[in-house]
Amino acid sequence: MSTDSENAHASRPDWVIGTTRHGTRFHQQAGGASDLLVFINGHLDDSEVWHEVIERVDLPGWEMTAVDLRGRPSHSDAPATLDAYCEESLDVLAELRSEPSRPVVIGGHSTGGQVAGCDAAVPRHRSRVTRPPAIPV
Repeated sequence: MSTDSENAHASRPDWVIGTTRHGTRFHQQAGGASDLLVFINGHLDDSEVWHEVIERVDLPGWEMTAVDLRGRPSHSDAPATLDAYCEESLDVLAELRSEPSRPVVIGGHSTGGQVAGCDAAVPRHRSRVTRPPAIPV
């Protein structure tokens, strides 16, 4: 069954919907850029909250992705805990980082901000997570 979020962007030629091996969905603005900017939703939201931001921001050289954490009400198949969210977003990062040295910026709102901090603290990502450039929205 597809979600409203999937339906809203599935037909856009510049968006790709991916799923990790553990079932976490992410919406990615296609482009194959070298640097990765990952947006993480809050507890009761989904990736849709980031789509307008991604569409309005013009950052040449950056590939932007919005994670769809599974612990929200429409994804009751996964636990809604901070640890579970962190594991899911790390799963997305592993899926998207085909090259280990690929720079990545992680951002989130509400619970997504806590998840971003959690991900940045993981030793294998800490040295590669950088401060984002100022983004006028």
